[in-house]
Amino acid sequence: MSKRGETIRLNHFGGLEDTAKYTTDLQDALALGREIAGPRRAGASR
Repeated sequence: MSKRGETIRLNHFGGLEDTAKYTTDLQDALALGREIAGPRRAGASR
């Protein structure tokens, strides 16, 4: 996770730009972080 100005960027460690997610809301960032860190679902590709 990184923050520049009002923009919060979340990504997997070493993730590429096409997998990054952006938000300006801290609660959205928390939810996105939990989604990224959550267990992988069967059939989902990352």
